[in-house]
Amino acid sequence: VIWGLLFGGFFGDFISTLSSGSISFPTIWFNPIEDPIRIMMWSMIFGVIHILAGLFSKAFILIMTGRLMDAVFDVFSWVFVIIGSGVMLYGMVSGQNLAGEIGKYMALTGLGMIILFGGRDSKNPIARIFKGIGGLYNITSYFSDILSYTRIVALSLATAVIAMVVNMLGALAGFTLVGIIMFILVSIAGHLLNLALSSLGCYVHTCRLQYVEFFSKFYEGGGRAWKPVSINTRYIKLVKE
Repeated sequence: VIWGLLFGGFFGDFISTLSSGSISFPTIWFNPIEDPIRIMMWSMIFGVIHILAGLFSKAFILIMTGRLMDAVFDVFSWVFVIIGSGVMLYGMVSGQNLAGEIGKYMALTGLGMIILFGGRDSKNPIARIFKGIGGLYNITSYFSDILSYTRIVALSLATAVIAMVVNMLGALAGFTLVGIIMFILVSIAGHLLNLALSSLGCYVHTCRLQYVEFFSKFYEGGGRAWKPVSINTRYIKLVKE
């Protein structure tokens, strides 16, 4: 509901359709249908923030458990790569050369840390370098995770278009007595269905992004296996005297 208000959607273009275009619901931020590239960029920005939150959570756990070097070389190195790549991309798009240079050196610093210290558990320096180079393969995982947040674009546009189609179908008969009855029935059925699909999408995709992209950064299983039903027998051996 909050994002619908920010994007200027009140059950799609319900007010505009109802008033025959004379009244439009105000857009507080921007209309994603008119500017899909903008919402795609913001979706990826939210993805970066979410992934960084997971990385910082991992760093906090490592530091609190006395593994400061692991936090520096395994976590903050990727923070430099992700933030540096974003700043560098911003500099390239906006023409800010200084921002582009800062982002480039941040990303290179992170990559250098991964190559030099990613395989620090190996005593052989050559094997250590090759392990560090192999660690760079994780860059595909991080950027694919960021790209997966573009599903927000599809969800936003899909629900907005469904709402517009429902309003259009409801207004086909005009604003006669029959048309008003048709508009009410189609609006109730169509928008309730859209709300149900939106609620399901919010649940499914939020869980997917939370457990896959967020928990995979820091969550570690532990404890003991839960065995509610187990067999605990006592053997008695009878000896004949």
